Amino acid sequence: MAAPPEDAPAEKLGLALALLALWFAGYFGTATFVDPTTARTLRTPLDDAIPFLPATIYVYAAVYTAMLLPAFTVRCRHLFRRVVAAYALVIGASIAFFNALPVTSLGLRADAAALAALAPGRFDVWGVRLCYALDPPLNLFPSMHLASVTLVALAAGTARRSYGVAGLVLTLAVAISICTVKQHYLADGIAGLALGVAAWALFVRGYPRPCEPGVAYGVAGPASYALFHAGAVLVLYGLFLAGVGP
Repeated sequence: MAAPPEDAPAEKLGLALALLALWFAGYFGTATFVDPTTARTLRTPLDDAIPFLPATIYVYAAVYTAMLLPAFTVRCRHLFRRVVAAYALVIGASIAFFNALPVTSLGLRADAAALAALAPGRFDVWGVRLCYALDPPLNLFPSMHLASVTLVALAAGTARRSYGVAGLVLTLAVAISICTVKQHYLADGIAGLALGVAAWALFVRGYPRPCEPGVAYGVAGPASYALFHAGAVLVLYGLFLAGVGP
């Protein structure tokens, strides 16, 4: 019987940290240097028809931790390297578009009056305010968040089909939330989905041993991710209770 694929957690941690550094420098660097007056809008009547639903920030928040999902689902370091290469493509292509085609969410986001009209003391409204404060109103097309979630869902499915099914449900929920939080246009989401699928097809789909035992972590992996995400939400809830506000 063939030995299971190697895990190599130290290598995977290093690659994950390198990707996070690339994402942080590119995403926030672009927002710093792009002139917001050159940004355009992709607003359509369909975008206006989508309601603002602050409670969907709970789903939207998953985009930040879901980027780390491969570390909890993909055990094989060879497959993990392919996922990292796909991630690098998503980040690089997104940053190129952010610079060449700046798009702004000003005018799309819920304004101060809309937020003030909601019941005070709501954690979801606090979350929307925090999202708006930390995430610059640029870097929209394509949605890097949705591209990343699409990629990790497909990568998880490459490692184990059941993980992919759960990941695609998450992808659909995130695709809805990026519009109902009023953080992205429909065009951003469509482009993000296409980019995530393209990156997976180029680097991950051809993995030669998709059914080999040991490619994916057992259920303890996704369970650990769920605990990690819950911990991040609890930290934010603690800041909310402490009165720390955006």
